[in-house]
Amino acid sequence: MEQDLTILTERQRQVYLLRAQKLTFAAIGTQLGVSAAAAGSAYRAACRRLRTQAILLETPPAEEKSQPVAFPLNRSELEAVVSALLLLQRDMRRRAGTGMRLRDPLPPKAARVADLLHRAQTALAQADAPRPARKDME
Repeated sequence: MEQDLTILTERQRQVYLLRAQKLTFAAIGTQLGVSAAAAGSAYRAACRRLRTQAILLETPPAEEKSQPVAFPLNRSELEAVVSALLLLQRDMRRRAGTGMRLRDPLPPKAARVADLLHRAQTALAQADAPRPARKDME
């Protein structure tokens, strides 16, 4: 799979490409004028960022796994889910790329989180809406 190296910093990209040529961290450090430890840190950061990007870009599961399930929540539990989804969405946007704007298309997993967040917020708003009085209750 081709990796998008544009998400890496310049140093991370240099170290990653040199490491792909089977150079040691000591040799990479010498070539770039940094310590072997700094080269290793840059390489690990590059790998972590590329892994995160690959996870975000994974395709959604097949339709047979997307059947609804019964999982009732009370209001406070739903509020906790919404809060957690907001944090997850913020983190996914941050990890998706340094220059990602709100209008940019989302990676598949981030889009699923955004959809789930919207549905949870809608359910929470519907729970807050006043219910009309039923005539058969009189």
